[in-house]
Amino acid sequence: MFQQDDLVMGSGQLSSEGRRINITAAGSVGTKDLMVFVMAAGGEEVIRMELSASKTAITGVYEAFSRGMPIESGTLTGSVILSAPQDKEITIISAATPLPAASTSYA
Repeated sequence: MFQQDDLVMGSGQLSSEGRRINITAAGSVGTKDLMVFVMAAGGEEVIRMELSASKTAITGVYEAFSRGMPIESGTLTGSVILSAPQDKEITIISAATPLPAASTSYA
């Protein structure tokens, strides 16, 4: 993620339940919180994350939706890790509840 003033953006991969998808993300940073929208390549799935950080701990909630599917939600936890030798911050977040699979169908 890159940050300029209160705006953040980036791209990468999301891993959930054995699947990997390419994503882009954008959002805003408040004094104690972070709101990020993550979109899967192709725009078929969007996840909104509302995160709070305290030192290196991250907690929050997410809501995810795909076309024709109900909104799913859950909680997130994570940490900020400094990677050597570049001293660039990367964020590792894991969902306490599995993120939705775009291939899941609902009756």
